[in-house]
Amino acid sequence: MQEAITKKNKIYTAIYNESALSEQTPVVLIRGLGRVIEHWHGFEEKVAAGHPAIVFDNKGMGRSTESLDLSATISDFAEHLIEVLDHWKADKAHLVGISLGGMIAIETAKLFPKRVSSFCAINSSANFRAGMRLSLSGIYVFTKHGVTRGNSDEALFDAMVASNSPEEKRQYLKEWSLISDKYGLNGYSTFCQLKAALFFGASKSWERIEAPGLIVVGGKDRLVPPGNSNYLARKLPNAELLRIPYAGHELLMDAGDEFLKHYSEFLRAI
Repeated sequence: MQEAITKKNKIYTAIYNESALSEQTPVVLIRGLGRVIEHWHGFEEKVAAGHPAIVFDNKGMGRSTESLDLSATISDFAEHLIEVLDHWKADKAHLVGISLGGMIAIETAKLFPKRVSSFCAINSSANFRAGMRLSLSGIYVFTKHGVTRGNSDEALFDAMVASNSPEEKRQYLKEWSLISDKYGLNGYSTFCQLKAALFFGASKSWERIEAPGLIVVGGKDRLVPPGNSNYLARKLPNAELLRIPYAGHELLMDAGDEFLKHYSEFLRAI
């Protein structure tokens, strides 16, 4: 694994299996609202078994310490992603994003079509009038425990992860606590991310997206109603929908191996 800080926006990034870059297109993993690289919980290493895998902390989060501007948009985050690709000298990439990260993946495919081989949006959403993007209970829990952290990560875990395994819950809560202790929580940057996400919407320019897409939805997502993914799959050309009925919002924590199986098949079919 190699680490770096990009020059312009001081984005912290790391790459796994870099030696394969000359032969394979990398997979870039993009985290969601208020999250950092460690919230992949080692999934990046599983991806790296088959492809070069690039991860990064979104601007203003984790080890990307440069302040995020209140006017930041999803387009700005897409430009930061391209900055990461440029640093690793990667001409193209497969993009995988969760929630906010999925929005960034879609926007990058729209704005920089020559740089995107495929995109995948997991439990993501876009602004549309027909439905709600966040459940009311999810808004309450995430605001109380995700943005301000509240008194406990446990309520946030219960809202975002469907697993009922006590052992898994204890392990993940331990890891979340360590991450919080290491970085704290940048409430301002998280608010800026949320503002950008709220204004992200479908546009006619989506019709020009040529890269194949995979829209993945967890049937037990209690934060972002699954109907949002159905909407994305309808509006995005060349996009297929994958449902994993037993997974929650943090889908990879519930169904990481199953997702990777389907995702690998998706990449082979391109």
